[in-house]
Amino acid sequence: MFEAVEKASPMQSLTFNMLGAFAQFERDLIVDRTTEGHERAKKKGTHMGRPAQDVETNRALPFSHSRSPLYMLNNW
Repeated sequence: MFEAVEKASPMQSLTFNMLGAFAQFERDLIVDRTTEGHERAKKKGTHMGRPAQDVETNRALPFSHSRSPLYMLNNW
């Protein structure tokens, strides 16, 4: 497949380059919008990230992991 692209005509090369430029432009727009959204959320004080777990869940996790088959196989 890459041989066909390397031996492409000038018109095909131009087309591939333009498509790549548009893809990069769209990617840059997405990054800008995402960054602006994060900044806006921080200014509003919106919680970002994973929700906090309650104490009971944190206490129960070691017991559930110690009895799981994967944990038992890995620590045998």
